[in-house]
Amino acid sequence: MNKYISKETLESQCFRRAGKISLVNNTVDLNVSDLSTEKGVYLWLKVKNNNRFEVHYVGKAGSGPKIRMSQH
Repeated sequence: MNKYISKETLESQCFRRAGKISLVNNTVDLNVSDLSTEKGVYLWLKVKNNNRFEVHYVGKAGSGPKIRMSQH
């Protein structure tokens, strides 16, 4: 299975950025857009270059990514 996905593929499947997760001083920093309250499937991606991403996690958010991310 190919675990890489292109920016074009994400856009063609109507994925959009809901936020950013980063590690700052050994603490997880979760910055989720206020607009990410629609239910759907979400991906945790690691940027490989401008047009390619490595898929680390796939999940489903019944109440939207903003609420689901706060549960992780």
